Amino acid sequence: MVQDRRGFMWFGTKDGLNRFDGYQFKVFKHDPDEVGSISDNWVEAIFEDRRGRLWIGTWEGGLDLYDPLTERFRHFTHDPANPGSLSKNNVLAIYEDRRGILWVGTSNGLNRFDSTRGEFERYLPDPQDGAALSSEWVGSIHEDHRGNFWVGTREGLHLLDRETGRFRCYLPDGENPQSGGNHIQTIGEDPDGSLWLGTNQGLYHFNIDSETFTHYQLNPADPHSLSGNQVRSVFLDRTGTLWVGTLNGGLNRYNRESGGFRQYRHNAEDPASLSVDDVFSIREDRAGGLWIGTGKGVNYADRAVSPFRHYQHDPQDSQSLSHNSVWSIYEDRAGTVWIGTLSGGLNAFDVTRETFTHYQHDPANPRSLSSNTVWAIYEDERGNLWVGTRGGGLNLMNRSNRTFRRFVNNPNDPQSIGHDWVTTIYPDRRNDGNTLWIGTWGGGLKHFDPASRTFRHYLHDPEDPHSLSINGVWTIRQDHRGELWIGTEDGLNRFDPESGSFQRFQPEPGNPLSLSHNWITVIHEDHAGELWIGTDWGLNKYVREQGHFLHFLEKNGLPNDVIYGILEDDAGNLWISTNKGLSRFNPTAQTFKNYDIRDGLQSNEFNGGAYCRTRSGEMYFGGINGFNVFDPSEVKDNDYLPPVVITAFRRYNSDDSEGMAVSEKGISAREEVVLSYNDNIITFEFAALSYRNPVKNQYAYKLEGFNEHWIQLGNRREATFTDLDPGEYVLRVKGSNNDGVWNEAGTQLRIRITPPIWRTTWAYLTYGLMLLGLLFLVRRVELNRQRKKIQLQESEKRAAMAEAQAREKTEMLQIVEEKNKLLDEKNKELVRTQEKLVVQEKLASLGQLTAGIAHEIKNPLNFVTNFAELSTGLLEELLEELQQRKEQVLDAKTFGYIEEIMDDLTSNNRKIN
Repeated sequence: MVQDRRGFMWFGTKDGLNRFDGYQFKVFKHDPDEVGSISDNWVEAIFEDRRGRLWIGTWEGGLDLYDPLTERFRHFTHDPANPGSLSKNNVLAIYEDRRGILWVGTSNGLNRFDSTRGEFERYLPDPQDGAALSSEWVGSIHEDHRGNFWVGTREGLHLLDRETGRFRCYLPDGENPQSGGNHIQTIGEDPDGSLWLGTNQGLYHFNIDSETFTHYQLNPADPHSLSGNQVRSVFLDRTGTLWVGTLNGGLNRYNRESGGFRQYRHNAEDPASLSVDDVFSIREDRAGGLWIGTGKGVNYADRAVSPFRHYQHDPQDSQSLSHNSVWSIYEDRAGTVWIGTLSGGLNAFDVTRETFTHYQHDPANPRSLSSNTVWAIYEDERGNLWVGTRGGGLNLMNRSNRTFRRFVNNPNDPQSIGHDWVTTIYPDRRNDGNTLWIGTWGGGLKHFDPASRTFRHYLHDPEDPHSLSINGVWTIRQDHRGELWIGTEDGLNRFDPESGSFQRFQPEPGNPLSLSHNWITVIHEDHAGELWIGTDWGLNKYVREQGHFLHFLEKNGLPNDVIYGILEDDAGNLWISTNKGLSRFNPTAQTFKNYDIRDGLQSNEFNGGAYCRTRSGEMYFGGINGFNVFDPSEVKDNDYLPPVVITAFRRYNSDDSEGMAVSEKGISAREEVVLSYNDNIITFEFAALSYRNPVKNQYAYKLEGFNEHWIQLGNRREATFTDLDPGEYVLRVKGSNNDGVWNEAGTQLRIRITPPIWRTTWAYLTYGLMLLGLLFLVRRVELNRQRKKIQLQESEKRAAMAEAQAREKTEMLQIVEEKNKLLDEKNKELVRTQEKLVVQEKLASLGQLTAGIAHEIKNPLNFVTNFAELSTGLLEELLEELQQRKEQVLDAKTFGYIEEIMDDLTSNNRKIN
């Protein structure tokens, strides 16, 4: 197995290569019909080189190089006709040395890969050469910090001089060359430079300087020996801790101080144990998580930050916890932690040795514990240990002889305990704890005087509202004021021992400030004197001044509303056990931080009464699968910044999918995807590669070009887009780890959606050219129209001018005719006058008339002469005007006609003159 540089975990199995993102596996299998599929399903080795290339060694298909963009594999296989090919197709180990040279171990020797030529140089066994490999089986390769190059084979450890190509062999079991101890399966380097060798006959530590071996193997009589001799994996983590995986022996952690091992085995009763005892590989991820490859899947151990130590029953260990269901925990003044279980009796936990001593009921021994179900434990001021049981009453332990004295109900004795189901024991502070308060399930509250061995009873009385609210008592607590608080199945009671009166606090319908639930499971007073009440439906804070309760429920951040225990740490935080994990509550900020089984808890379900804070500040919480111990100050948030990757991409409704989803390969390695406008629905999946409780990882995304604001997804990890317009977008995704540490940079993917052909650039260019052509045509038509309009306007203008000229001609003719008529009349008058003058001339011949008659005759002649002179001037002016307007108004024919008339008038006028 390996974690690649992007953060994916890769696992090789007998049924394919697997890539894991914290949520799901992507499996690569051999497909004979697919070019570029992995060459064989049986994967023996995985290695990532310094360039980030992933090399895969298979059992029968040779060596493969993975291409993340195409998700295809390039094959390097053995070719009998090519001495530069791989020496065998059974690849067992892959390693890159500090020079960048790739080495491949096979079932037929060692191979050195020349990446320039794409060829292999072989190192093979040669019985005639003592400096050659002694075995063809090369199962492990390692270069130490000094540059020594080590090769593990079936016949010993070899040191290769890469300059000369010569080997030197070291046998861990030199006395028996055929021993399984010389079959080197795996090599690990210790921080001090020595080597750890996993073999078929145990673990060997090799001191290179002294060239000596130290052997570790299974000793069935020693639980701290190596758990199995078939060692398949050796791994040293970042802290220098040595982990050893064995066949049929599980996992081992080496204790350097003691020289022994702590064994981790499969436990059928513990779902959090190893899945099986065959461990083949061990690796550590960049966040410190430990991955264990087994014969039944991969196991993940979050030991880097998990401070929750887990103790549980182990059927194979007689000194383990007697039973997994824990119902009570108490630390005595000597530091022993007492654990009460369901049907497993009482356990004394030695914190230093991590061993348990069991005290159980023996029906044949009346001095044994009265019942194996222990609900309450308390040590009084005198050092007496009191144990409350279900069905066995109260027990007083004699530690010197490990016997118990029983206090059980005697119906004939009213001063006996009255009920044998003891749920809680609490000291009476009024007398320095010399007397005890005892809570029972069904028998009410008891006040016990050990000196007189008598019990006083406080019971529920339906007729008395100041009696105990019900006889089922679960918890008792005395506050700093001396007030005694009793938690029952039917509300909270404040008890005044002097008067024997109880004040009840119960849920009130319609009153949100009353108690949230009537079943009281725990009462805790914090360092500030605030009273906190745990119920079957949430946490309650009692506000003394107002006498009401504030509620904190799942909707406020609790993991579950059923509360079992409350403890306070030095920082003032309340640690609350529930039916769905453990919660750290900050009363000031009123915030919750929740933990569950994936954080190392014994289970998500805890039990009532099973909580204790020791004098050292450690906290114990018990549940259905043992108990957890932790120091609250060591519970740190996960500060690992997770890489964010896009893990899958699907598109729908494209032409080639017939409406089915089409998954695209290599999306996690791409920087851009190009889609068709027909891809109406596209979906992206992503992951923040933090494997510590990944279901709590959070995500947000935005699609630039579509929406510019971050969309918060919670722990959902996919985004779907529909009917995006053609164009360019950028999908940005950011994610957090389980403790809310965000990788703000995240990852991004460019998305280009191509338009239909009628919306492409060329189409728009065509549309533009067509539009320009249309505009040109329209312009041309318009110009033609305007030209014709102008021509029409000019024609109309000419017609109007012609009409005006015609009117003017008509008017001129009328004027001329009128003047001709006038001239004709004048002419006629002149003729008449002339005729008169002729007559007068004839009369003149007759003699001289008198002066008056002659004078009278002379006057008309002067008039005629003067008028003739005037007419001559008028005719000349008219002729001159006609000459000027000849070209504008008159055509040649008309002017000739007028000119003849004018000539006649002029000639006549001359005659008169």
